[in-house]
Amino acid sequence: MRTTVMALAVLWASLPAASQDPDHIYTNKTLGVRFPGVFGWEVEKFGETGAWTTLARYEEPAFQAVVELQATPNTYPSMDEFRKLIRAEFPEPKYTITDEKDVQLKNDAKLNGIRIEAKRRVVDEKGKKRDYRLLVCTYYGKNRVFRVRCEAPQIRWKRVKDRFESAINGLRITSGKEVVQGGTPFYSQRGAYRCVVPDGYTVVLPSKKSSSDARFQNRRRDGLIVVYAYRFRGDLQDHIDQLVDYYGDEFIIDSEDAHVLGGKGFTGLLEIKNEKWRILGTGNRKGRVYRVHQKLKAGAQEDEKRILDKFLKSLKTG
Repeated sequence: MRTTVMALAVLWASLPAASQDPDHIYTNKTLGVRFPGVFGWEVEKFGETGAWTTLARYEEPAFQAVVELQATPNTYPSMDEFRKLIRAEFPEPKYTITDEKDVQLKNDAKLNGIRIEAKRRVVDEKGKKRDYRLLVCTYYGKNRVFRVRCEAPQIRWKRVKDRFESAINGLRITSGKEVVQGGTPFYSQRGAYRCVVPDGYTVVLPSKKSSSDARFQNRRRDGLIVVYAYRFRGDLQDHIDQLVDYYGDEFIIDSEDAHVLGGKGFTGLLEIKNEKWRILGTGNRKGRVYRVHQKLKAGAQEDEKRILDKFLKSLKTG
């Protein structure tokens, strides 16, 4: 038995920490991410659907050890606010933070981040206590936040800690400006909505001070859809009045009783600076209003309507 255990230990130590097998490595060209994970561990790869989406998960069932690569749109107003909110994800007494420091992902993107080591205790249905340790590195990108989350039982920690460090060091982000392409699910944490990017379009995320939430544009930049989503205390009529006050005679209401995004809303046309826009807006949805602006171009009404209708069907609020 001792010989078998020693042989397994030697085999474990001899395995490379990071995989070079293309099928084992998680890559996402849209996000500009390459993550080799942990060699020999079970791997499951995912798409991207929402806030703190798990992109890839590496697991060693025998050790109950897990490494996850996660991402979320960056809605943090500043690095300081980012640091506070990430730390708040480890509340006492559920977690005990044992180490915390600022780090930098030193590759093409050179993203700043925060590294946290913590402990947590789980009590099962029979009252048995199990202690776990975590190592979490979170990196602050311009448009997106990335996180490598590692966890294992306390009794296995020394056996897997080097694997965790290797996985974190293996993360590569080739660009801080990812391009979310047509057909890709998109989620806005700031605006609290999800949609599918129109075919042939990409997402451009504006600055955090911008009133718009996201811009969807085609390659020629003559097709443009802009989504507005923000906190609002008024009702549908207040939303309409706000636009009338802002745009004046340049904004013309078509209907104040339209069906927009699954509920009562309005439609209208805006002509400003020699540009024409179709506008659809909602009433108050759990403290927010939503509005979609589509730039109109001559001779393309049918294509624009088809693109907008498909986009609106994919757009879900809340």
